[in-house]
Amino acid sequence: MSNPVKLVVAHSVAPVPIQVQQDDAQLSTVAARVQRQQASLLEVMRSGILARELPEIYARLTEVTAQTLNVGRVSIWRLNPSGDSIRCGDLFWADTSAHFSGAELSATAYPAYFEALRMNRVISASDAEYDPRTSELTVDYLRPQGIRSMLDAAIWHDGARQGVVCIESVDIRREWTPDEMQFVGSIADLVALAIENEFRRAAQLLATASEQKFAQVFRLSPECLVITRLSDGILLELSDAFVARSGYQREDVIGRTSWEGGMWVDVGIRQQWLGRGVSDGQLCSMEAEMRLKSGELRTVLLSSKRIVFDGQDCLLSVARDITNSKRQERMLFEIAQAVASVAGESFFGSLAARLSQAIGSDMAFIGEIDQDDATQVRVIAAQMRDGPAENFTYPLAGTPCEAILQRGVCAYPRDVAILFPRDLGLMKQGVQAYVGAPLIDSNGQTLGLIVAQFSAPLEHCDLAIQLLRIFASRASAELERRKQLAVLEYQATHDFLTGLQNRASLEKKIGIAIQADQGSEINKQGALLLLDLDRFKEINDTLGHTVGDSMLVKIAQRLAQENHASKMCRGQVARLGGDEFAIWLGNMDGPQVATQVASRIL
Repeated sequence: MSNPVKLVVAHSVAPVPIQVQQDDAQLSTVAARVQRQQASLLEVMRSGILARELPEIYARLTEVTAQTLNVGRVSIWRLNPSGDSIRCGDLFWADTSAHFSGAELSATAYPAYFEALRMNRVISASDAEYDPRTSELTVDYLRPQGIRSMLDAAIWHDGARQGVVCIESVDIRREWTPDEMQFVGSIADLVALAIENEFRRAAQLLATASEQKFAQVFRLSPECLVITRLSDGILLELSDAFVARSGYQREDVIGRTSWEGGMWVDVGIRQQWLGRGVSDGQLCSMEAEMRLKSGELRTVLLSSKRIVFDGQDCLLSVARDITNSKRQERMLFEIAQAVASVAGESFFGSLAARLSQAIGSDMAFIGEIDQDDATQVRVIAAQMRDGPAENFTYPLAGTPCEAILQRGVCAYPRDVAILFPRDLGLMKQGVQAYVGAPLIDSNGQTLGLIVAQFSAPLEHCDLAIQLLRIFASRASAELERRKQLAVLEYQATHDFLTGLQNRASLEKKIGIAIQADQGSEINKQGALLLLDLDRFKEINDTLGHTVGDSMLVKIAQRLAQENHASKMCRGQVARLGGDEFAIWLGNMDGPQVATQVASRIL
């Protein structure tokens, strides 16, 4: 027995110097990789490419990124104004050195991916087909292009998403490193800088353009644009979009201040806005209350920049209406407060009712994965429009719930029954739209899901998702708490090794039986059988405690099986400790029952 021990010790010492060399080599590789990335970023900044037109900037950045990271495809996608699709500005194929553009991906077709872009600065998917954030792209996008791994970085500008930089490894699986994630994030920042430069060029064009170009660039802009003279606050021009949305006609307000025109609700905020324009030359994301021509009040987000227009210092301002989003924020906060206060035995029923009311669904339910059969979900609370519904169990295969558990939050705003033809219940119940979220505990384990169903197409999908996240967070926490409590209660009343009831649990049951008997006019008979194993110490001493524990488990199983199979009297089997067991027999017909049970056990 001594030789193997010596061999193991000697073998474990030998690789240490090799490991040090490997670590040094890895450090050298990382350093070289980071140096190459930094050199690429520096070359882009020095080249002056960011001052050119966006298509040329996109093409250069995709080429540099592909060469630096040695990947097959790099693309830059821009989000459309409504946020429901992204359009490819440039796609570079490294194999052919070719550029493409124009492809489009919609949020309706790929809701999990769009949600991941909203929630994550960088998406690192080494196995893109199986990553829940990107797996829904498999059939239409990943497999046709041979894409194995994806590394995406969201483009943010002026506090909002503008698009994504997408790195794709073709035919080769890539385990993305932290420095590569940081590099693609830097590329996304360069794209955001290019977008900012584009905005500045547009502002400069407004200041110097001819009347014809002014009408094309300013008046026809889809944004609500206003030009205000800094010296006296007089309005000089409005875009067509501003006129259409505010109700004010140009002749009503041009040549007057916005305060005289009745637009501003708070004169103090207006003075602050003008003062910032004079002192700083620009301001971003300033909230203000504005009054439409109809008298309706709206909350807008103002971003302004000082320009020279017609030889005068002016402010070019963009006003974005955020009234609905602010209202949604307040509603979400109030719902979150209400959900946090839900408690008690009827917790899940109350939560399902609040969800159905808040989200306006025809049915809402909370389900947990069946512990005995992970292919089905057991609904623990369900709510219809007209009241609570009975709980039920259903198989996951071919249902939207299966997609939720695999991908994360899913939203199907319309035609969900067509998308999931195997789920016959959707068609039978007339379900048109479906939103669901998984219930995940603090360790990342999926416990169940929460779902809202609609009989009509869902218009405000983003709001429904935000509401569902609030309810899912609360339901996950409560489900995890109850499972932990159940585990603690089980551990407090059961023996850890055998799973039988422990001494404390047995004593409690006997005490309850005796107390019940004392208060009853009919005397009941019970018996307590105590047993231990002869020569059990010899098992532990000769074969070891592991074998001894295994034997105790086998004994416990036999006692439990015999007790369960007994037709005369089913008792309570417990382990008192060591090799000592006990059986409590209650409600016996006579003392002979205890004798017969003891004989069988022996």
